[in-house]
Amino acid sequence: MITKKYLLLCLSLTILINISIYADIINLSQSDVKSEWPAIAVNSTGEIMVVWTEWESPGQMYYRIFKNGQWSDMTSSQIVSQWAWSNQLAVDSYGTFHVSYADGYGSHGRDIYYSYYTGSNWATAERIYYSPYNSAWNKMDIDTNNDIHVIWYHSHVPKGQISSDIVTMGKTRMGDWPSNYENISNSVSLESIHPAISVRNGNIYSSWMEGANPRKIYFCEKTGGSWKTPQEIVGSGYYPDMDLDTSGNVHIVYSNWGGNFYYISRENGTWSTTEVLSNGNAPLQFGDIKHKNNIFFATWIQGSDENWSVYTTAKILGEEWMTPLKVADAPGGSDGNKHVQVFIDSNNCAHFVWEGIGVGGEHDIFYEKVSLFEATKTDLLGTWDGQGVFYRNSDTGSWVKIAIPAELVASGDLDGDGIDDLLGIWSGQEGVWVKYSSTGSWKRLSSTATDITTGDMNGDGRADLLGSWNGQGVYYKDSISGTWVKMASFADMIASGDLDGDGTDDLIGLWPAQGGVWVKFSTTGAWENLPVMASNIASGDMNGDGRDDLLGTLDGDGVYYIDPVSYTAVKMANPADLIAAGDLDGDGIDDLLGVWPDQGGIWVKYSSTGTWEHLTFTARDIDAGKMRGGAWSAGAEGLTNLLTLSGEYTEGPGNIDNYQDISSEGPGGWNFVFQTENNLIPQEKESDQKMKTPGPGEPGFRCVEQRNLVPHKRKMRKK
Repeated sequence: MITKKYLLLCLSLTILINISIYADIINLSQSDVKSEWPAIAVNSTGEIMVVWTEWESPGQMYYRIFKNGQWSDMTSSQIVSQWAWSNQLAVDSYGTFHVSYADGYGSHGRDIYYSYYTGSNWATAERIYYSPYNSAWNKMDIDTNNDIHVIWYHSHVPKGQISSDIVTMGKTRMGDWPSNYENISNSVSLESIHPAISVRNGNIYSSWMEGANPRKIYFCEKTGGSWKTPQEIVGSGYYPDMDLDTSGNVHIVYSNWGGNFYYISRENGTWSTTEVLSNGNAPLQFGDIKHKNNIFFATWIQGSDENWSVYTTAKILGEEWMTPLKVADAPGGSDGNKHVQVFIDSNNCAHFVWEGIGVGGEHDIFYEKVSLFEATKTDLLGTWDGQGVFYRNSDTGSWVKIAIPAELVASGDLDGDGIDDLLGIWSGQEGVWVKYSSTGSWKRLSSTATDITTGDMNGDGRADLLGSWNGQGVYYKDSISGTWVKMASFADMIASGDLDGDGTDDLIGLWPAQGGVWVKFSTTGAWENLPVMASNIASGDMNGDGRDDLLGTLDGDGVYYIDPVSYTAVKMANPADLIAAGDLDGDGIDDLLGVWPDQGGIWVKYSSTGTWEHLTFTARDIDAGKMRGGAWSAGAEGLTNLLTLSGEYTEGPGNIDNYQDISSEGPGGWNFVFQTENNLIPQEKESDQKMKTPGPGEPGFRCVEQRNLVPHKRKMRKK
């Protein structure tokens, strides 16, 4: 089972938001030259694009893109003539990435350029406007109709003289740039610089800093086809950035010499008072703000010289900003950390990039991902014959249909987006399939297996498909590289869980010919025999000690979990047909889920109270996972060591009075109401079919074999 870090933060008296920094910080550039000006965007399919400038390359723009579960190599865009400056990214509704940048030798003669990513490389750069002196500090945004707008600082005079304005241009998605810009500031005698832009429904909004001693923040908008008169909104401010909410309200953040990071908004036509977002020293540097789905993220640099960090705060529209959260330590000198940017994806995950001290003491580009969600609870997942595959939202009780009926189901975060993906066996579709939560698309992973589950089998932080194929063996498929690894001979049942506490899941399974249930430990590759014949197996942290426990049901006896450290056995219920584990009540300890047909179907025993709840009628197969929002992979699978059966007897469904019954609201119930996702039938696009990787038993199948494939007896640990 994959564990993640959580921080619970209160946004208001009634709204709890959980922010989890759940992926390792990644150094994207790792070069021994200066890497500067990072920009980031995420499209609707979950692809992440990051661009930056390698200052001594000379000044070429490089990029890496995250898709199909992995980052591409660092690649030159080949679109820069001299030195790329103030790189900016945006993404349209088609999922296409667009970039703007200033290109030229120093501040004497830069021009503004534009390009877009074709899916394999960057298109030939287009010069937006020729400047006889200097154009720089560009920003860009894309309208709801996919029109592209770029704004920049435009100097009217040679360097050393003061006369500049904020100007902008726009064009259709694949159209041509106009021959002239629109002058927004019209402040020829002053220096107007560092603009920000947001566009929505044909309206354009901009803010910038103007004048000197002190700089002031100005705002202007184009509504009804004409520009209004610029207005001063902040008496002293630097480096503004802005975004709009869905109602067209304006939200601006900015820096100042005073050592704070600030926020101001215009809602319903009225400007708010200035609000301090930082809770420590925030130096005069660039920050960022982004909005999506009525959620805002703001980010900035905070700390002191040599001890800088990237900070963020978030809010729901209409609520208060939460207490700032440190995203990452980013040590460096006074010029060591800057240009932090944030982008929010469709799953409310925030993606951060920034420039910090890296290889050889030079500037590198760093990336981190933070997830925002409303609860830490996992959800019941199941498949019902004649009904489909559903999950039940543990927060709201609502049901969501996500696929046609499957033979077996499992859950795990294979694509690394922080939400569990649906895995299952659909023999009518000839195999094991995954439906990715990030895109809703299907991928066929292999031919039909006897049993499947998921687990982090190689310790890379990503869940992998784990399966047993009759006549082939037990394999897992690395979710990042796609490599198949053979772990064992064929098992009748399999599960996974981190029983030895090393951060990598262990293989657990039933091999009747070898005497019952076995565990293959990831730390050593050694086998341990648990000589019982469980009828169903799973794993989960059933006692809250942070380590997975063995969970299983014995026919005629009951459901037990065994602590793998002390080997204490605890009987939790009467025998069940199927079992699973997941934290449905959000208390940090897994709850027992099971199918008891004689008692009417699926029940949960909550760890927080010890009480039972009848969830719904009997399913063909069940699991538990974080199926919506969140930043971790639940899907508790595994097995139990039932070698020494002790512990206090606990009643199960059918023998108790203390329970609730909400089964009428589940599949087959008279009051069953549900939502339906798109794309319910496992099927691939034609382009994906041509790129299939053969699985166990298929022509062309290749794998890596681990040692020690057959469970065999060795000296037993004392129990």
